[in-house]
Amino acid sequence: MDVKAEKDLLKMLPQCKFIGVDPDPDKSGKPFIEVTKGKYIEGAVGVSAGFYNSTVLKKNAYKQEVLQHYSLKELLSQNFKDNEIVDFLFMDIEGAEFELIEDLINNPNEYPIICQINVEFHDPNEHKGGKRFFQSMMKSVKEKVYLPIKVDPLMKYSFNRIFFMNINEICLNKFYI
Repeated sequence: MDVKAEKDLLKMLPQCKFIGVDPDPDKSGKPFIEVTKGKYIEGAVGVSAGFYNSTVLKKNAYKQEVLQHYSLKELLSQNFKDNEIVDFLFMDIEGAEFELIEDLINNPNEYPIICQINVEFHDPNEHKGGKRFFQSMMKSVKEKVYLPIKVDPLMKYSFNRIFFMNINEICLNKFYI
């Protein structure tokens, strides 16, 4: 697991609290805990909790595997106090990102305030919610929920990374003003 982003974030914001969810406790969990001293949970994240088919990297190849998924709402409510702000949310959830970002945009009051989101988007034609992705993005900008401020070139890799900023007053004052 690459934990460079977490290391860099800890240098800038040593008070950060980390929660990581990944299906591989050895390759991802151990380095995550070692670097962040955070909470690691074996599994996957999505809108809904349950057992779902997921794409998992095993021995340098992606394979389908049924994994326990945790609801992001539940994870955040269990690990953050009321009114506690989530500074950064890093999301690489192998296709479930479309449905989750749509839920974050459509139901922002059901989540704690999340100031910045860094998402790795995979091919929208292959994943649930991918076809509605651009509608969600337009709604987000129109309703001033999350503003995409950095977008990788379209499918430069097998994914696109998009960095979103929550444009509410609390986040703007904390990070940008």
